[in-house]
Amino acid sequence: MPDYTKILLDSNNKVAGFVIGMPSLSRALQKSKGRLFPFGFIHILKAISRKNKYIDLYLGAIRPDLQGKGADALLLTEMSRSAIGNGVISAETNIELEENLKVQGHWKYFESRQHKRRRCYIKKLNQ
Repeated sequence: MPDYTKILLDSNNKVAGFVIGMPSLSRALQKSKGRLFPFGFIHILKAISRKNKYIDLYLGAIRPDLQGKGADALLLTEMSRSAIGNGVISAETNIELEENLKVQGHWKYFESRQHKRRRCYIKKLNQ
């Protein structure tokens, strides 16, 4: 899993950004039918310990003063190198805001498709 966790430090050895990913557990959770016990945890341990063709990208952030200066490109490049070196063929990103065009712009350099959409709506009840 350390292959899919990248931390970028600035010249003062302070964290400038990071990205966290891990091998996908989707198939293992399907096989275990969402249960850890009595034997579901075995599928999950196998998924973590073996080479996995798919990774999930969970979280990433860049310090505000370094946004738009290529720090995100460095992190994505290193993540891509690790993934390709481990035989990964696909990565799944986590939830992104529809208005966050900067984050969505990262994926234009990859073969990507949107296949899930989640929306939240707010209705004030006190009016």
